[in-house]
Amino acid sequence: MTTGKTLAVLSAAAAACLAIALVPQSKDHIPVGETAPAFELQGADGKQYALKDLTGKQPVFVLFWKERCPHNGRASALYNNLFAAYAGKVQFLGVVTSTVDGAKKWAESFGLKYPLLSDSTRSAISAFQLKKSICVIEIGTDGKIAAVYPGYGADSLNALNQALAKAAGTSAVQVDLSSAPGGLTWG
Repeated sequence: MTTGKTLAVLSAAAAACLAIALVPQSKDHIPVGETAPAFELQGADGKQYALKDLTGKQPVFVLFWKERCPHNGRASALYNNLFAAYAGKVQFLGVVTSTVDGAKKWAESFGLKYPLLSDSTRSAISAFQLKKSICVIEIGTDGKIAAVYPGYGADSLNALNQALAKAAGTSAVQVDLSSAPGGLTWG
């Protein structure tokens, strides 16, 4: 092989490695583009919620909470404000690692504006490969993971606001997110 061809091959290989390195990878959640795992969970409101019944018409936003996450109190107010702005216009559910009775108490204590589902066995959380709390996963009408909004930092919440507006078919609503941390906050 000539020096020119060798350099061309090495350059192409280096470019391919760089491209792979620049693609965002995460071991903290299911990859974007994967089919969303099916789940059926009971809500704090006593209803059964199955993902198969929710997909197809518009995106579904699922907010995953760890019951004893230290950020819950601060973050829940931000998510309540955000989702109240699009109430009745988007599909949004919360999932918490708690029993149904625990989820009822949890929803009441934080004044949640959306259905909260019990995942006491962590089956949905495991299926979505979640390693950290708090995380919103957007599931597209095709049933695939469309986007992931980790934590409750300002950037993630602002991106989520834009996605909710798009799903609602409206302009983004001005929501007070000023108390959100500046950086990514989840754990």
